This record gives sequence, C-alpha cells and structure tokens, in this order.
Amino acid sequence: MTVDNAIIRAYRKATRKSVSAVASIATAKYNALLGYADDWSKAWEAEAGTDWISRYEVVDHGAITATDTFDLDDSVRKLSLQQGDPVYIAALTGTQRYYYDLVRPDRLFVTDFDDEMPTLVGPNDVVARQGRTLRFRTAFTSASPQFGGTLFVPAYTYVDDITTGSQDIQVDDPMWLVCMMAAEYVRNDTVKQGQYGNLIDQANDRMAAMKADNGSQIEEVMNMTDNRFAGDTW
Repeated sequence: MTVDNAIIRAYRKATRKSVSAVASIATAKYNALLGYADDWSKAWEAEAGTDWISRYEVVDHGAITATDTFDLDDSVRKLSLQQGDPVYIAALTGTQRYYYDLVRPDRLFVTDFDDEMPTLVGPNDVVARQGRTLRFRTAFTSASPQFGGTLFVPAYTYVDDITTGSQDIQVDDPMWLVCMMAAEYVRNDTVKQGQYGNLIDQANDRMAAMKADNGSQIEEVMNMTDNRFAGDTW
C-alpha cells in the first residue's frame, strides 16, 4: 500500500466522506495525514518488547581496517540479540568467516590479576556496542587475517522517513497505520472525536494480530535453526 492510498483510507475513516483521490483532500489536511503516517510508522518500529522480523537485515558495514572500533550504519536501530546470530567478518578472499558474540561493554575487557600482572581473560571473539560504535577486543592490523574483509552486523533497521505519497508503507499491516492516522485526525476535532475510541480499538486489534504473526515467524525461524544444528536439512 502506498502512503497516498493510506491517506485516502484514513480520510474516509475519519470523515466518512467518499473520496477516491488525494486531489479531493485539502492540502492542509493531506499534509497533516502525511505527517501522521510518518509519526506512527516510527512509533510502530519502536513498539516496546517487539522486534519486527520484517525490519531484520544483515547490514554490510564495509571493510575491516587497522582499528578496533567501527561506526554503526545509520540504518541500524537495534542489534539482533538472537542466539546464533553473531556479528561476523567475511574474509577478503575465500569463504572463511570470523564470528563475534555480542557482549556488554563491561565484559569486553575482563582482566585477571594473577602474579600482580593484569591480563585479558576470556575469548577474543567478542564485540560490544558502545553508543553508535562497535568495539572489538583488540585492534586489527594489516597482518590480521580479517584485515580487508567485510563486516556484517545482524540488526533491526529504521523505517524510511515518509516525505511523499508515492512511498510504500513499511508497517507490517498498513491498515493498522490507517486506523492510527484516522484516530489522530479526529482526536482534536470536537465534532469527530467521538470516533477516536473505536478507531483505537480497531488499531489495537490489528496490532495484536501483527504481534502474533511476528512471533510465529520468529518461532518458525528458530525451529529451522534448531533442526539444522540437530543435523536436519533445511
């Protein structure tokens, strides 16, 4: 569904007027609905306790250079914390991959003071997120086998800013967004605000269905992964 289509549907719900084209909607009202589409798309992506699988992506972060820190791509909203979904580096040549488990920043540099000499303990194949930066335990050098390879980060990405009506809706159920746009439209209208509660109820029902569908998709992927490691084939 395009944004323009969502605007037409939201306007119909809010006003109960029969319109079939955005040209029939006053400019100020159209722009308000366009803004609601952007606001509520961003609210959807940040829904508490929900990682939308449709926003999952393994993001290419470019070549490994002689450093221990790499800035996260602007598209990354949240790193994946799913077990078996590590950050990895694909070697410059061949098919070798180097995997790194995500840990808390305070666990990246664990030290042991045996013999009064502090030394790093624990595995080296770990990485931590610090703000908008990924930090590895040690810096890569030109002699590192990972040097020149490509860094890939499993993540959940931001939805696009909505600025034009020709864009596609990125919410899993576009009709949830339509309901929320219509609800926002009538909320401060003394004549139409009586519809607000009904529109929110419709939106809540669609949100519940979206979450259930999202959960079943995650469960399916995890079952496939479990079967794979158990020796089954995909």
